[in-house]
Amino acid sequence: MFESSPISYWRKQKEIFCLQGLKCITCSKIYFPKNYLCKCGSDNFEPIILSGMGKLLSFTKINLPPAEFSNMSPYIIGLIELAEGPVIISQLADIDDIKDLKIGMTVKAVFRKYYSIGKEKIINYGLKFELI
Repeated sequence: MFESSPISYWRKQKEIFCLQGLKCITCSKIYFPKNYLCKCGSDNFEPIILSGMGKLLSFTKINLPPAEFSNMSPYIIGLIELAEGPVIISQLADIDDIKDLKIGMTVKAVFRKYYSIGKEKIINYGLKFELI
């Protein structure tokens, strides 16, 4: 989801900033990120803005991150089941110690800085999740 191209980033802004997914009109299954064919075989979808609420299914601490996140090391990512059903991976914000986390905790999406790129240090923002 992290794009170096401003055009690609702009095209995905609803997904990145609003958690916009797709809902199958035939069977009501919700997808995030978007999918082009539902498990029921339908390709008829409507956009849906997800609530940003979820449940922590699993988590891990990243000690050796990719270059974009090297200044944030270490950080924690979580496997999150959104209230509407899709399961996503996201960075967890404002966690001081991994020992504070427990599977099943409630989380919500928050708007935060992802990273800076290039010699100009252009900042990319998006959604992370924090504990409620």
